[in-house]
Amino acid sequence: MKDPEIVVEGISNQTQATKALAEALRQVFGEGQERQRFIDITRIPLICQSIINISDDLKAINLKLDEKVVSQDQFGPVKAIVYGLVSTILLAVLGAVVGLVIIR
Repeated sequence: MKDPEIVVEGISNQTQATKALAEALRQVFGEGQERQRFIDITRIPLICQSIINISDDLKAINLKLDEKVVSQDQFGPVKAIVYGLVSTILLAVLGAVVGLVIIR
C-alpha cells in the first residue's frame, strides 16, 4: 500500500516547505508586540523535522498493524472451532454434574 504524498501548491521540497511554514507563522503570530503572540522562528526546522519523524513513525506503525492484525474473514473459522470446543467441554462438565445429582 503506497502512502499518498502531501502536495502543497508551489512547494516541491523541504526547504520551500520550511520557508512557507515560517511565512505562515509570521502572518498568524506576527513579529510585533501589537498582538502579544510570539513564536521562536529558529525552531521551525526542528518542528518540520518532528513532523517528518511523526509521519515516518505512523508509516511504521501502519506496516506493523498490517502484519499483525487478522481480518474477520480469517478469524471466523478459528472462532467457530474454539466456540465448539468450549461448548463441548462445558456440556461435558454440566453432564457430569447432572449425573452426580441424579446418582445421589
